[in-house]
Amino acid sequence: MDNQPQSSSSAEAQNPPEQFSQRSSIKRSWKKLAIIYLIVVILLYGGVYLFSSVQKSSISPTPAPTINPVPSLTPTSDETAGWKIYTDPKGMFLFKYPASINKGEVKIFAETLFADTVAEVRVDHPYSSIYPDGGSDAFTLSIGVWKNKRNVTTEQVKAEILSYKPPPGPYSVTYEDIKDYQSGVIKGVYYIAIGHQSHQEIQMATKNFVYTFYFNSESAETSGTTKRVIDKILSTFTFVQSYTCLERNTLNCMPPLNFDSQQQTCNNKDYLRWAKTNCPDFNIVY
Repeated sequence: MDNQPQSSSSAEAQNPPEQFSQRSSIKRSWKKLAIIYLIVVILLYGGVYLFSSVQKSSISPTPAPTINPVPSLTPTSDETAGWKIYTDPKGMFLFKYPASINKGEVKIFAETLFADTVAEVRVDHPYSSIYPDGGSDAFTLSIGVWKNKRNVTTEQVKAEILSYKPPPGPYSVTYEDIKDYQSGVIKGVYYIAIGHQSHQEIQMATKNFVYTFYFNSESAETSGTTKRVIDKILSTFTFVQSYTCLERNTLNCMPPLNFDSQQQTCNNKDYLRWAKTNCPDFNIVY
């Protein structure tokens, strides 16, 4: 009996080391879990960082747009700036022309060759040299103004030229390259007349007048440079007067003058002088 208590006390004496070892193993297990958890967290964050770095490097940055500077516009020089100005003595039109071409003087002859011509001027450039394109720079440009007695339009003039059938004979003329022409205020019909005296011509009809622009050179096929000079001269052609003939060609100036416009017209000496010269059968009633 006395030995039993001793055995139980010895068993109790052995329990504390077992409990201590259990607690120690539990602590070691928690440390391992903590270490594993820490490693997992480090690997997770490291993977996320690595993935984001790869994504950023794979996306190329958008280049900044290239802004091209706007080119500055250089004003085009006016070739006719230094040209002379010819004004018709009757004040009907004016145009510019060069004083010389290739050192050859350009001359102006204002004369009336036909009885029914209202105004006429000839621009003459005598032969002086040869252009690089092989054509002569000598040319004659004549501008004539006739009264539009038949009341034709430019379209009717073009139709007449297209339907023209030349009669047989050594002086027969045919028309070629018939087409519309426009340069500045000139809106007419252009054609080449082939015959005894070949030339190029432009005709334009207005309400009161028919304008002809006649030019020739060494041949009907005017050289490119000469044609350019002629076109440039024609581009400067402009009308000076804005007067027009009356519908019935009769101006009533008998008192009383009921309208201001009627009174101004009757008192406008410049218009009366112009109408007597340019309007067929113009009459004033006092």
